[in-house]
Amino acid sequence: NQHIKQLSSVLTENVQQRANLVLRNQQELEKEAAQLSDEVNQYTQQTRKWLRSIHEFNDAAKVGSVVA
Repeated sequence: NQHIKQLSSVLTENVQQRANLVLRNQQELEKEAAQLSDEVNQYTQQTRKWLRSIHEFNDAAKVGSVVA
């Protein structure tokens, strides 16, 4: 009976340790995913600004070539 309790305790502790490891890994992945999402949003906004500037430049160049 004592051996069964010890085995049960060891197995339970092992499962708890692995579950804690999985939880920590999941939390770290979620943190990294949030950081990556923020970076992607920043790059997207910057790309939109660049595209808008390029379109404005192209439009200005077209108007300039018609006037000249």
